[in-house]
Formats: sequence, C-alpha cells, structure tokens
Amino acid sequence: MSEGIGELRDVDDQTVGELRGKLLDNNLTLPARYRALYALRSASGPAAGAALRAALDPALVPSALLRHDVAFCLGQRQDASAVEALVSLLEDTSEHPMVRHEAGEALGD
Repeated sequence: MSEGIGELRDVDDQTVGELRGKLLDNNLTLPARYRALYALRSASGPAAGAALRAALDPALVPSALLRHDVAFCLGQRQDASAVEALVSLLEDTSEHPMVRHEAGEALGD
C-alpha cells in the first residue's frame, strides 16, 4: 500500500453514513463530494473504508476523476480490506486507465 496519512480519527457511524451518502450523491457538486471523500479518508473504522470502496463502483460514481481520487484515498488509508477492491479495479480493463493506474499506485510496492 502507498504511504499512509497517519492516525485516523474516530467518527460515529451516523456521520460516516451521512458522508457516504454525500460521496455517492451524483446530484451534489464535486466540491461537496470531495469534502465527504476526504473526511472519510481520515475516519477510522470499517464503515468508512466500506463507504470508500463503494465509491469505486462506476455504476454509483460515474466520474472517473472521483473514482481515481477514491483509489488514492484508499491507498493513503493503508486499509488491508481495500486490497481486494483495488486489485479488482486494476485488473478491470473496461475501467478508465487513470483509475486503474491509481489503484496500482494505491497498492504500492
């Protein structure tokens, strides 16, 4: 996995759920979705990681740029539960090359 972001902060499940909703809401502006993304990146616990992994799905997040940054954040979290999703993304030849590249970077050495 890539270099980490340091200690994650405690965030309650309700807040994680709200952030997940914002991240996956295609009607929100990208800046609002990015605020949710970076809040989830820094949140501890499996629910935050699951919310980020959900945002790798192009059916839920059509923006390749946003999915790219989700992969980046997963790499920064150094969350072992993200490895399978990142490998799957890397192997998906139908995925945008920018997203696949970032999945590889997130996996690190």
